[in-house]
Amino acid sequence: MNLDPVMGSATYGAILKYEWFDEMLTWTPASYNGISNITLSVNDVWTPPLVIANPIDYKNLETSWMRVEYQPDGHATLSPFSIIQAQCTFYMKYFPFDMQKCTVGFFAFGYSDKKVSLSITSDGVDTSMYMTNPEWTLMKDKITYQIDTSPGMSVAYFHISLARMPGFYLLTVIMPMIGIAMLVCITFLVPTESGERIGYSVTILLALAVFLTITAEELPKTSDPTPIICVFILFTMIACIGMTILLILNLGIYYKDEDIPVTPFYKRLVRFTDSFGSCRRKNKKVGAQQTAGSTSVSIVNLDSETKINPNKAQSKLHDEDYDDNDENDGITWIKVSKAIDKILFVVAIVLTFIPTIIILMVLTLAADFGPETM
Repeated sequence: MNLDPVMGSATYGAILKYEWFDEMLTWTPASYNGISNITLSVNDVWTPPLVIANPIDYKNLETSWMRVEYQPDGHATLSPFSIIQAQCTFYMKYFPFDMQKCTVGFFAFGYSDKKVSLSITSDGVDTSMYMTNPEWTLMKDKITYQIDTSPGMSVAYFHISLARMPGFYLLTVIMPMIGIAMLVCITFLVPTESGERIGYSVTILLALAVFLTITAEELPKTSDPTPIICVFILFTMIACIGMTILLILNLGIYYKDEDIPVTPFYKRLVRFTDSFGSCRRKNKKVGAQQTAGSTSVSIVNLDSETKINPNKAQSKLHDEDYDDNDENDGITWIKVSKAIDKILFVVAIVLTFIPTIIILMVLTLAADFGPETM
C-alpha cells in the first residue's frame, strides 16, 4: 500500500475474488468420471470485465495467463492479483495528524446493472494478509463497502480508512519549528553591541522559508482546506519579519544622539521595566530578613535647623524620582532601547508559544476524516 497526497493517488496490492454462475458450464460428475471441478483459461470463457471506477490510469484487472475454476453446478471463481492505483481525495487540514478515507470502486465495463449486478459477500475485505505500512495505519474496523446503481451500472465501492503515523514529521518538522520559534524570541536577548542581531534574525527567517518549502512538498497543491501546519509556519514567519523590523527600529533608538532629550513616554517605559526588577530584589531582601529573624532599623540624621515632615519628604522624593521632565535622572537612549528589548521579548514569547500550544492541541485532538466523499 502506498499513498501519494501530492498526486492524489492510492496504490494497493490486492487479490480480488470474483464469483458467479455460468449456466453454460454445468455437468454431472458421475457422467464424467467423477470430475468435481475444472479450470479453464480466461481466454476461453466469459468473465465479468471488471475495471476500476476511479483509476489513475485505465488497467484491465485480468491477464491472459489467469484461469477460472468451475464447479459442477456452474459456480465459477476467478482470483486475480492486481496492483490497483486509484484516485483518492486527501483531507490535509490536520497534517501530520491526519486521517484519510480512500475509496476504490469496481464495475463491469460495458454492462448495465440489468445485465450484471454486483454484490459483496458478508466478510467484505479480508485483511489477514495485510502487510503494515511504515507511514500509515490501516483502521480495519472502519473499512466499509456499498453497492451503487445510480449511474446505470452496478458499482461496488470499498471505503478504506487510514491514519498517518506522525512520528517522523514530529521529529523533522514540528519539533524544529518549535525550536525556531524559541530562537525568534531569543533575538531580543542578543546584545546590541555584538552587531549580529539583524543577521541572526534574517538567518531564522531563511530557516522558516526552508521549512515552509519542505512542508509544501508533502502536501497536495490545493487550498481547500489549508493545512493548519502551513498557517502556523506562515504565522511564525510573519512574526519573525515583524520582529526584524522592530529590531531595526530599536537599533535606531539605541544609536540615537545623546544630545537629544529622552521624551517622557520613553522615560515611563524605562521605569515600567525597571519596576519589575526592583520589586523582585525587594521581595528577595524581605524574604531573607524574615528568614534570619532580624529587625531592620533605619537612623536618619536631620538638620536641627530644618524641620521636615516625613510624609511630605517621602512624597517629594517619590515625585522627584518620577519627574518626566528631569534631565538628570540618568535615563539614556541606550536604556530606552534595552527596556524596549525586554518588553518585546515578553511579547514574542506570548505571541509564539500560545499559538503553538493551541495549534498542537487542535492538530492532535480535532483530527478527523473531513467531509464525506464517494
